[in-house]
Amino acid sequence: MYYTLEYYRNLILYPFFSESRNFVRNYKNINFKLFMVYTVKNEEDIIENNIRFHKAMGVDGFIVTSHNSDDGTNKILEKLKKEGLILEIIYETSDKFNQAQFCDRMIKLAKNKYKADWIISADADEIYCPNLSWEQGITYNLKECIAKYNPSNVNVLLLTPITFFPDGRDEYFNCPYFLIYNNNLNIENYEMNRFINSFAIECKKVIFKAKDYKKISIGNHSVKMRHKIVLPCANIKYFHYHIKNYADFVKRAERWLPCAQTMPKNTCWQEKLYVNLYEDGNLKEHYNSLFNEDTREYLIKEGAVIIDRSVSNIMKHLGLLK
Repeated sequence: MYYTLEYYRNLILYPFFSESRNFVRNYKNINFKLFMVYTVKNEEDIIENNIRFHKAMGVDGFIVTSHNSDDGTNKILEKLKKEGLILEIIYETSDKFNQAQFCDRMIKLAKNKYKADWIISADADEIYCPNLSWEQGITYNLKECIAKYNPSNVNVLLLTPITFFPDGRDEYFNCPYFLIYNNNLNIENYEMNRFINSFAIECKKVIFKAKDYKKISIGNHSVKMRHKIVLPCANIKYFHYHIKNYADFVKRAERWLPCAQTMPKNTCWQEKLYVNLYEDGNLKEHYNSLFNEDTREYLIKEGAVIIDRSVSNIMKHLGLLK
């Protein structure tokens, strides 16, 4: 919590003037510390834009674990740390992908060392932004969205994904197509059905109060809390750039190849599927069966793919995109 001279002045006047009572109350609602923690591996194409975007959206600090990254990711992280955006970098060299353990370590660091009030445990391919039509001049950030819930007993905000649907372009942040869950959708393509269902339902994410934190789940889809009170969050959009283009699809398969055998049973089915397809030489065929123009137009017609330019508009406004 940040305190200013104006806050202390109004605190002294708090019992006597309604204006001071309102100032103190509103000050506490919005002046809290919001942290994001990431576990990354070979995310040189997205991690810098991700962190700069969320910094502009009001996030106070970032802690990152780099799990055996061997591309340009670590160099980017060090640059952002020198700028003061990233506060801690943990270089994890374990062969096992203990994602929940890595996240738990960072969450406790954010809570205990940096006194974070709210935490988002995220992946590099996730973008969180206010649920509004972005226009130049609007000063509206994630902390203002969370402030709505801050005075209540709610300590977990639940977000439903808007999953990226690639159209083949290299600059994927300019692509406006996103997949949403549609319960009435009936597609003959089994894998597409499975993809929609899993990433619209199972891939929900949480934002939570640090003081009540106990344990994060694998994938950051849920969290154990003291006196847990969950509420769906309607004023924050969660965009999931799970697969950006075919090159990224290949990169994902290659990334998970060394640790696929150590992943817990009955989890990470998508990652294991990518590895199997990669090893069998069927990755391209699978990708084309999921992401093509005919499927996209059909899903738009059925209301399962929407057009949303929130991320691209904000990034252009911030100078992160041309």
